[in-house]
Amino acid sequence: MRPDALSDLSLEQYEFLRDSTARINIAHGPVRSGKNFIENLRMLLYLKSEPHGDPTSDIAFCGTSKDAIFRIFLRDLFALAGPANYTYNRQNGSGTIFGRAFYSFGFRKADDYERLRGATLGGALLTEATLCHPDFFNEILARLSLDGSKIFLDTNPAGPYHWLYTDYIMNEDLIGSGLLKPFGFNFDSNLSLTSEYKDSLKAYYGPGSLWYRRMILGQWCMADGVIYQMFNPDIHTIDNDPVKTEAQYIGIDYGTNNPCVFLDVRRKGQDWFVLNEYYHNGREDGQKTDTEYGQDIQAFIAEHGKPDKIIYDPSASSFRAEMRKRKIHGLKAADNTVLDGIATVSSLLQAGRLHIHSRCVNTLREFGSYAWDKNAANRGEDKPAKQHDHAMDALRYVLHTMKASKIPTKNNWMS
Repeated sequence: MRPDALSDLSLEQYEFLRDSTARINIAHGPVRSGKNFIENLRMLLYLKSEPHGDPTSDIAFCGTSKDAIFRIFLRDLFALAGPANYTYNRQNGSGTIFGRAFYSFGFRKADDYERLRGATLGGALLTEATLCHPDFFNEILARLSLDGSKIFLDTNPAGPYHWLYTDYIMNEDLIGSGLLKPFGFNFDSNLSLTSEYKDSLKAYYGPGSLWYRRMILGQWCMADGVIYQMFNPDIHTIDNDPVKTEAQYIGIDYGTNNPCVFLDVRRKGQDWFVLNEYYHNGREDGQKTDTEYGQDIQAFIAEHGKPDKIIYDPSASSFRAEMRKRKIHGLKAADNTVLDGIATVSSLLQAGRLHIHSRCVNTLREFGSYAWDKNAANRGEDKPAKQHDHAMDALRYVLHTMKASKIPTKNNWMS
């Protein structure tokens, strides 16, 4: 979308643009609520003149990766600035805007903060800030040492014990001192969203689910209980094979002591079917070697058909080598972004487009026992408990890696 085609600003966007004058400015709220767009406008103004004592100082743009920073933020910032006013090195994420240098930093790992050492920054932006490691955040605050330096953050909600929520968004002392300003957004903060698009987002996340409460209602709420609460065996279990499917995949969650799972997953249109499973529990039934599992996956393929792709646990390097030695083709490492993968599976269950054959007894059993880790939630982290999760992991690998379900999208201008 062109800048001259943008709709009017909402009250929340206008207030952020006008009032984000604190040292720390946080825009938080549900998906597609207009946070990124108004941050782009605010950063465009910042790059032209702030901090007022040193408007040529370096800027840091931070996110989960250089590609994520470009996709979520920089691409639209460049469009607003115009092609004559920026340079960009896609390889290292650095460049200039209006002649001012900027650098991109990943912030997710514990040691990512080390790349900031020695830097003196005039400003920073963190996108998807709940994914930032707290050590990185502490370091970048220390690097904003010029008078008037500011940091801008955007985020969707996470759990109520997340450090960003407890230490900053709800920190009355920082807010009262004027050092921090939190800005809450909602669906009405984005004037470009139609009622039909809002309804499609609500259907994607599913009323009552964790994702709905966070991504639609904007609540900082706990991940607790069974993960796939929308799973209903009466709705999602089938007793007959589909007549004809269009694609076939095998998902593998590798284990030695823990269970090793192969799932035969088929696609027909927008519907997905788990038709067959292999489930070996090394702790209960005796451990197997990679050679034995290699024989088993070959037998599984011989019985159920040659798949288009075999999507395996990315940490299972020894078993991947065994499959390659056996000349098993179509191997693909899984996209193991856990929370996004869980959201993909949840959306298919919510839409009634995921079907599990009754003979896949272990997969069906795990749907009822796959739960959030309570101890992790109390630390502000969203993690599944590491039990009853092996068929769930194999299924998530296939569905999320093959992009079985996508969030309804609009352009990034109003995200």
